[in-house]
Amino acid sequence: MLGAPFRVLLSLCCATISLSPCLESTLKRTTCRLFIGVSPGLEPLLVAEARRNGFLEVKRFEGGAELRTELPGLWTLAHTSRIAESIRLRLQRFKAHNFDELHEQLSKCAWAAYFPRGSKPEVQVVSRRSALYHTDAVKERAEATIAARLAGPEGCSAVAEGKIHLRIVNDEVQVSIDTVGERLHRRGIREHVGIAPIRETLAAALLAAADLTPEQPMWDPFCGSGTLLLERRLQHQRRLSRRFAFEAWPIHDQAAYAAFLQDAPNAIDVPLPSMFGSDIDEHSLDAARSNSEGMERIRWMSGDFQRHVDEVPEGAGVVSNLPYGKRTTERGIIDTFRRFGALLTSRLDLGPVVVLNGHPGFVDATRLTWEPLFSFRNRGLPVQLLRLKR
Repeated sequence: MLGAPFRVLLSLCCATISLSPCLESTLKRTTCRLFIGVSPGLEPLLVAEARRNGFLEVKRFEGGAELRTELPGLWTLAHTSRIAESIRLRLQRFKAHNFDELHEQLSKCAWAAYFPRGSKPEVQVVSRRSALYHTDAVKERAEATIAARLAGPEGCSAVAEGKIHLRIVNDEVQVSIDTVGERLHRRGIREHVGIAPIRETLAAALLAAADLTPEQPMWDPFCGSGTLLLERRLQHQRRLSRRFAFEAWPIHDQAAYAAFLQDAPNAIDVPLPSMFGSDIDEHSLDAARSNSEGMERIRWMSGDFQRHVDEVPEGAGVVSNLPYGKRTTERGIIDTFRRFGALLTSRLDLGPVVVLNGHPGFVDATRLTWEPLFSFRNRGLPVQLLRLKR
């Protein structure tokens, strides 16, 4: 029920107005429009994840997906989406050909619903093919307008936990508010990282593509600091243990949110799978061991993957972020790929096998058939998410 939070909003913005029964009924049915951001190229996985989590009406866009939900739906998304990088609330959309029109429209937005009085939230601007093309000037004017609307009593100041995004295309302004704060790949569990870590959200995309059964063993032969295995363990929890920007909104219903957290199951009721990670980099393995302290059924193995193949149980899935060849010779990386292909040929029981590859010589070196599932960029490098065809 959104009646209570939106009554707070109305009292903040128009304290002298009482709610009519008709208006109160309308507010209880109010929904918000959310844009869920993802690495471009992974939109199908994001849409599929949202539908698995109960959001059936999801529209796919470049770089993400959009849906409508009540505020408890936002809470569910923030806690259950593993692939999303960000979640923004679409606050307003309007035309603005000059700074006067921008000021007028921004002044109408209900900023006090989402930011405390006295706060001065940061505004980020993108502009394309528009009269308001100077993004620094737009940012300066927008921040001044919003700060004036949020002005409180003299001496009142507050720190806003979220950001405001203005996207201007063909003179049309989309105003959005960041709902989560820190990017969603920050799960709050990985304190130590390796030299070239994979983001948790990208690790979740690999795991979604692999579609392992909940109890299936898993091996990452190039595990680095262990992000893939840690992400899979985290997926046995139904919610994240971190704070989000929406918790600081004036309209946030803390009591309802506490009840939501209390009612939401915190773990999937299945046995934990056995998981194995191997790597030649001892520094990365030390980070993996530190990050997984207290977690059961994860085994870290030092040395080349061929040393440990006999320790991996029958029927294990293989999911890995392959080496990119940045820290070895071209001959060395091709030899690694050749030996990896030979291993997979000798262990036909292993599968599914899903890898993230950024080296043009990988497929040929393995002498195996790989199905490209998704192509995108990771840290500026073109990569492919591949699945082995048995």
